[in-house]
Amino acid sequence: MTVITDKGPQLTENDLRAFEKEMRSTFPEDYRTFLLTHNGGQPKPYFFKVPGWQYQQSLVNELKGIVSNSQSVDLREDNSIMEGRLPKGFVSIGDDPGGNKILISLDGSTRGKIYFFDHENEPDVSTDKLEDYSNIYLLADSFDQFLNSLKEEDEL
Repeated sequence: MTVITDKGPQLTENDLRAFEKEMRSTFPEDYRTFLLTHNGGQPKPYFFKVPGWQYQQSLVNELKGIVSNSQSVDLREDNSIMEGRLPKGFVSIGDDPGGNKILISLDGSTRGKIYFFDHENEPDVSTDKLEDYSNIYLLADSFDQFLNSLKEEDEL
């Protein structure tokens, strides 16, 4: 079972709706529940496999929350930095210690799926098509599935 530490300040449903309005989308229900319950934080265990990636595994440094005046853990600030670097409909929700991102898709057939974004191998593309991003790897079909897939290092 995953435990979340270093949680963000308590969010209200109105806070979350206002942020979703800013993002021009709504989050999948399991991720909304995570934000309303924890508002970011550090999961334990925190290691995960990255199928198809050269290094094969990574770990969650932190999952972002909606935290004003805190650049290191704020979804708003993190996605401002990533603007123009992700396919349309993708949001950065966390990172690993190397600055790679954990993404959630908010659109179409990939909605709710969790991906890994290798920032050192970003393609030079001006497209919104996921298939043009060779640096993005599918991790899980949902946020809950991703949390449940986290392992201790010796379990990988």
